[in-house]
Amino acid sequence: MSDRFSKSVILSVVIFLMIAAPARPASGAEFGVRPTAADIPVQLLSQVALHRSPVLDLTVLDREDGEREAAGLPYRFAKSDPVTINPQSSGTWEELGGGLALWRQRISCPGALTLNLGFTQYFLPQGSRLLVYPADGSGRVLAFDERDNKSHGQLWTPIFMTTELVVELVVDRLMKDGVVLELGSIGCGYREFGGAATEKSGSCNIDVVCPEGDPWRDEIDSVGVYSVNGTFMCTGTLMNNTAGDGRALFLTAEHCNVTDEHDATVVVYWNFQSPNCGDQSGGSLDDFQSGSTLLAAGLDSDFTLIELNDIPDPALGVKYAGWDRSDVDPTSAVCIHHPSTDEKSISFEDDPTYTTTYGRESVPGDGTHIMVEDWDLGTTEIGSSGSPLFNQDHRVVGQLHGGNAGCDNDEPDWYGRLSVSWDGGGTPETRLSDHLDPNGSGVLEFPPYVPGLVISGFDDWLPSGQFGGPFHPESREVTVANHSNFDCALGVSVSENWLDVSFDGNEIPAGHERIVTVALNNEAAKLQPGDHTVTLTFTETNGGADDDFDLVLRVGGKPNLQILSVGPNPFMDSVEIALTLDTSVVCGAKFLDLRGRLVSDLGEFQGIRGTNTVIWDGRGDSGRRLSAGVYVCLVKAGSEEALARVMLIH
Repeated sequence: MSDRFSKSVILSVVIFLMIAAPARPASGAEFGVRPTAADIPVQLLSQVALHRSPVLDLTVLDREDGEREAAGLPYRFAKSDPVTINPQSSGTWEELGGGLALWRQRISCPGALTLNLGFTQYFLPQGSRLLVYPADGSGRVLAFDERDNKSHGQLWTPIFMTTELVVELVVDRLMKDGVVLELGSIGCGYREFGGAATEKSGSCNIDVVCPEGDPWRDEIDSVGVYSVNGTFMCTGTLMNNTAGDGRALFLTAEHCNVTDEHDATVVVYWNFQSPNCGDQSGGSLDDFQSGSTLLAAGLDSDFTLIELNDIPDPALGVKYAGWDRSDVDPTSAVCIHHPSTDEKSISFEDDPTYTTTYGRESVPGDGTHIMVEDWDLGTTEIGSSGSPLFNQDHRVVGQLHGGNAGCDNDEPDWYGRLSVSWDGGGTPETRLSDHLDPNGSGVLEFPPYVPGLVISGFDDWLPSGQFGGPFHPESREVTVANHSNFDCALGVSVSENWLDVSFDGNEIPAGHERIVTVALNNEAAKLQPGDHTVTLTFTETNGGADDDFDLVLRVGGKPNLQILSVGPNPFMDSVEIALTLDTSVVCGAKFLDLRGRLVSDLGEFQGIRGTNTVIWDGRGDSGRRLSAGVYVCLVKAGSEEALARVMLIH
């Protein structure tokens, strides 16, 4: 085979892969691709044009960061190098043959810990592909194409652990004029992000993978760390709304500076957490998405709400947090955050919180903030800004504005109140209500949202009956809703043979639901008295998470206590209540009026197996004869109770 023919075949494959690219989740990039140089002979990288950003002055940056922290500004991890780099005036072009052209540009920042790029103009025609990768081949290769064209016309990359990147564009020669691509910002990172534990946040922080985080797994999955302008970092939360439509609404702090000029620059990182409890390092930055739109912001409670450009890829397991907009102070609180924007941590306040003014401890102050007096476990740090505060019911009640908390002190933190942000400044651009309650339901709290299958209908089902049956209710219809943006295949299994499950077909299209019927069968009648538990497992058979539900069937035995007769009734002098017992047990008898007030207590007596008698003369505990009327006899035998009505006449 000649070199010319070999190159032609390779080019045909490259063109096919570009035009017929496989479907991908809307995560902002595609992994598993290779630079053109890996498949086709092209110029050496040393011959490709290089832009070298200025060397970082760490002394100046350290002084500036001290001033920024004192002023309550967001955490800065990189220095921006504003540039104007585009295929028309920069970089190196070469022809690939087969109608394709290749443009490459090297980007270097000497001494940097990380690099990220901001394309302030981005539009690719169909069939084009943009790659960004480390020049030394040591890291991931990210691919972007026309699916990343957004209305704001920008594209911001995640960070790369390198000092030199390659930007590579492959395009049909006839479509070169249709490319709109301009690199406007190079983020030269000078603070550790995703590196060694020695460079990380305070040692008192608790990794979310630790056992302390087990009751908060869904809430942990709703929190992400994000960058703005490729230079600042904060924390935020994906929030549910009353429409239940899965919109990617992301709550953070106003002082994190996500304005309508900067919202397109947001890059969110999900699941950035330590793989092992106590590591405080080792997290992956692979799960990211780029771009957002500002919806609302307010100064008084320091809130910002943005909508991410894409719904998070369901494979990432991201959840949506619930919220509580009431003005009730939490009796305890939890914060999930990224201290110093490092791996995700969780902090606990076991005591009640207080309503105050920001930065003040007087209660209630102007009522705009929730004060956490001091953290019992963990802390927060710069970079935790915008992180959610959850109340004892696992609902978001505010986002971190600031404070003085640290591993070496018991100082307070302040969170902007969700209840204040709800009405905000009175317009859709200055309040949360329009976005978190688009239905106008007026509810004070709303539950979290877990993408995928959501099962409802079990909450109040507790079938019961005597030994041998029948049991009531004997069946229940359960709704299985698919809230994800992909089709699900449903499977259901039960752990015991006395419960049947049936449903019509297991495929549930995105946005649809299916009814599953759960019913007791004849085997339930054979169960002995007591509580019997069965576990139902709902499975997304195409790879989603399982949901387990424990259901209880309460089987009673033959009652030990039964009232046989009451007479005479009505009565004047006395009434006799005859009762029967299957076993000997201590009994008691009381008489109540119709309001439930005690009028006569006959005390306890030793009941015997067989017939027993209770006699009442119509007098109260004082010995005085009671007024004519209806009274209730309450007989207790061990843990069982029985009631009988009697009428006293004069």
